[in-house]
Amino acid sequence: MRWPKYLVAIAATATISIAAEPPASPTSLSIKVRSVPVRSQPKYWGSSVVTVKYGDSVTQISGDNGWLKVKTKSGATGYIHESAVTTKKIVLAANQQAASSFSDKSEIVLAGKGFNQETEKGLKATDATLNFAAVDSIERIKISNSELGNFIRAGKLQG
Repeated sequence: MRWPKYLVAIAATATISIAAEPPASPTSLSIKVRSVPVRSQPKYWGSSVVTVKYGDSVTQISGDNGWLKVKTKSGATGYIHESAVTTKKIVLAANQQAASSFSDKSEIVLAGKGFNQETEKGLKATDATLNFAAVDSIERIKISNSELGNFIRAGKLQG
């Protein structure tokens, strides 16, 4: 089959336009969890380059398979999972209360700031069986990157 010349010209122009398109500009992201390590490789057990905290801003350089290559304000470069960031700007007031563009307070709690005493008291009043001491105990457990890597490999969880 022979292609008409005008179709070849259109296809060539489209290819040149796509190839000549500049890369997407870096995206500014905010950390939406309490803290997260910026890792040396796009894996949960990758060594930590630096830790960023809730509300910190990072710049996305690239992304693949749920992992984002980012640059921090201090200039450190590494990987963060996309679940730890948002494109919404998070601003902390002087008293460290979130003054962000989230739609309501419940989203701030869900974003990793955790429960405050008032929220915990309200939940205890509605359900006396809730055990916040157990939750606090679990939050204090620290697992090293090597332990996490061993767990992932032993469970064949690595894709």
